Amino acid sequence: MKINNFDDLIKYITKYKDNAKKMSKIKKNFKQYIELCDEENIVLFINQVKKIPEMHNTIFYNSDFICQKFGINTILEMTKAMDFKNRFAYIYEIYENIRLKYYTIDEFIDDLLKYNQTDYICENMNQIVDSANINTLTNQGLLKKLKLLDDKKFSEIHSSIVCKMTRLKPKFLDSTTLLGLTMIVDEVAKNENVDISDLKYIGKGTITDVYKLGNKVVKFGKNRLTNKIPYHRRILQPLIRRRVLREFNDLYIEISEYIQPDNTITDEDAYLIYKELREDGIIWIDAKRENIGRLEKDNIAHFNEPIYVKNETVGYIPETIKQDNPLKKGDLVIIDTDFLYREEDFDEKLLDSHINTDFYQICEQRYQKEKNSSKINGMIRKSRDIIER
Repeated sequence: MKINNFDDLIKYITKYKDNAKKMSKIKKNFKQYIELCDEENIVLFINQVKKIPEMHNTIFYNSDFICQKFGINTILEMTKAMDFKNRFAYIYEIYENIRLKYYTIDEFIDDLLKYNQTDYICENMNQIVDSANINTLTNQGLLKKLKLLDDKKFSEIHSSIVCKMTRLKPKFLDSTTLLGLTMIVDEVAKNENVDISDLKYIGKGTITDVYKLGNKVVKFGKNRLTNKIPYHRRILQPLIRRRVLREFNDLYIEISEYIQPDNTITDEDAYLIYKELREDGIIWIDAKRENIGRLEKDNIAHFNEPIYVKNETVGYIPETIKQDNPLKKGDLVIIDTDFLYREEDFDEKLLDSHINTDFYQICEQRYQKEKNSSKINGMIRKSRDIIER
């Protein structure tokens, strides 16, 4: 039977689909037969071939050619029965063969929207959040896009978003803990008159991921080095700073006021704060200007509803707590609380090797030099007093 046109092709496949020898002809000349198709019937051809098990690889290996000839809509039609992750992976591989730049989840969502597959997006919001990187979800606006599509469906995936923020796989985060964290994040959003879709990813610190929600900062960190820190008025007052999970990985949450970056803060400012803490018996390992901010409000917990921050929820060592007048707007505070130790608890030898202690070494050497110089000057003054008597 000769195949000269599309109708001949479909008749041939229908007649010989169970004949491996005849189907080898289709395999061998697959691209040639695709040329017999047009945009109206290419999907019919693909669907016919898909019913033949030994033809699956043939379709896959020629998908880039199909995409180039007929466009992404044909590929979307071919794959619409697949689950989100496998479907995206399939199209990603197609584009690897035909263009230089990677195919992104954001592009995938845009293609689905363009070709009226909104329902598919709404049904797969959880998988979209799980598959996308946090920057795409937040700073590139994918969360906002999902919310606009279906506000109700979006409200059902808040826990998936919070799980993504923690960078823990869902299987490592029990449902009770995840529900509690979701309630906290939603409450912060409500307080700030924003939605979780307004979340912004600020970046990654040494051991924490930092997010902005309204005028609050939400931090999630694993394996924090200092579970509890000494109290000091120079530390930005958090709403919450505590461990919430103690199983495979420790998980910590910290919520505080957002402070704008300030390029006027200097290395000298960092040293002076290091010195102030050092004289109060506290060692600050990460004493650099990037970890300092200028208060835009007084250094107290700010929340629309009355809030009473307990010491155990902010992780202060109880015996270090004292009643101080809070620092005022414009004062400098430490905004990263991961590397603060009481002097009596600190042992540099116990620090992990990956921790950068350069800033500590520089500040400590200067502090000791100034301290020794002060002692020597004091002794000289004392000697002079004795001689002059």
